[in-house]
Amino acid sequence: MAIFITEVFIGLRFHDRWVRPHGGDVLAVAFVHAMVRATTAWPWRRVLAGALLFAFVVEGLQALHLVHRLRLEGNRLWSTVLGTSADLSDLASYLIGGALMAAVEMAIERRNRRSEVE
Repeated sequence: MAIFITEVFIGLRFHDRWVRPHGGDVLAVAFVHAMVRATTAWPWRRVLAGALLFAFVVEGLQALHLVHRLRLEGNRLWSTVLGTSADLSDLASYLIGGALMAAVEMAIERRNRRSEVE
């Protein structure tokens, strides 16, 4: 929930050149990953791959100007959620978010292995 609230806050209140475009994209992958992991028993690698695929598909829809085609550009919520412009640097931000989530998941696995041994 904290990631979601942070995402919404960034989307509505930040209009800078780093936090909104890049920090928000990093957190978007973390949010999707966390939501799916919290509601399924799927392996984290599969979930992470799906979260990254989802992010890349959304970016592709931005490149196709989906918000404009659906005539939602006047809707602040949908423009924020779906995005209005595609950028290759967003893909890098998604990958960074994926790498951070992989690091968190691997750290959790290590901790769990250590506690099983003890």
